[in-house]
Amino acid sequence: MSTAGFTFCMAVQRAQASLRRKLDDKLGTHYGIDFADFVLLDWLASHADSHVSLAACAQPLVLPRPAVLKRVLALEKIGLVERQSTHAGRQIAIRPAGKTLVHNARETIDWLGGQALTAIEPASIASAAASLRTFANARALTAL
Repeated sequence: MSTAGFTFCMAVQRAQASLRRKLDDKLGTHYGIDFADFVLLDWLASHADSHVSLAACAQPLVLPRPAVLKRVLALEKIGLVERQSTHAGRQIAIRPAGKTLVHNARETIDWLGGQALTAIEPASIASAAASLRTFANARALTAL
């Protein structure tokens, strides 16, 4: 039995957990959101010219719609997103305050990521990022 798959999955999990814990702390302290909120807001900012459905908002978080709705409601209460009812159903859009927060939070995330990357040889960074993208898109992980 090969342990390479197990070892790699555990290393990815530990890296993700460490990153998530630190990002949740920094984003919570500075902006009052966690990293999952940021991911949703960043995705909405990339669709800033339009309102998107709740189902579409579930895509970047890989969460069920009720869990995303709970996040959207909390973000709406603090003025970062807005919901509108249309003939196509509930639509969600990022508000100007949300766009500003995303811009500022990206700088925080970039700074933290840069600090963490100092632990990795510069020549290995691009290769590691490419490997993680390939792993995330592997058929075994994306096929339902």
